[in-house]
Amino acid sequence: MNVEGEIRLALPGKGALEAATLAFLAECGLKVNRNNPRQYLASMSSMRGMEVVFQRAADIPALVQDGDAALGITG
Repeated sequence: MNVEGEIRLALPGKGALEAATLAFLAECGLKVNRNNPRQYLASMSSMRGMEVVFQRAADIPALVQDGDAALGITG
């Protein structure tokens, strides 16, 4: 669960969507810091208070709809 005041961003956790999303964010100056590719949680040093959670692309819309993530990127 995220700390109060943090914004949770859901991103695809596998495959071509993950690679393309991470590359896009990095080009925008929003590099995702993930110590281990097997971790489901990460952060963005350029966006304090942003928690990144990696999920299956098909699950991301439901996470946003249910309020478990404020934002999501999926294909």
